[in-house]
Amino acid sequence: MIVENISIFSKPYEVTREDNAVLNKTIVYTYNAGGNIRSKVEYAYTAGTLGAATKTVNYGYGDSNWKDKLTSYNGKNISYDAIGNPLNDGTYSYTWEEGRQVKTISGNGKSIRYQ
Repeated sequence: MIVENISIFSKPYEVTREDNAVLNKTIVYTYNAGGNIRSKVEYAYTAGTLGAATKTVNYGYGDSNWKDKLTSYNGKNISYDAIGNPLNDGTYSYTWEEGRQVKTISGNGKSIRYQ
């Protein structure tokens, strides 16, 4: 079996394109000036010219006090408590105790409680 997985970097920490034969997709990433991911766009696998996108996920950073705070993911807003713990990501709700210890995660009619 021959496996091909080629990643192209714009900076040492920023993958801009991933040609992944195992997943049978090519993924293109874009970043903002601060190095935060802005989008992830998937295509049918190719090591050449890209065809039509099959999936796009956008990432938003809209907090004026904390420039790299993720405020939206794939069209869903993310809310946080005063110390930066996520409370709701548009799919799941989170509760916290003792600062940064997750207590519960709830969503889709299910709830997980950590002890």
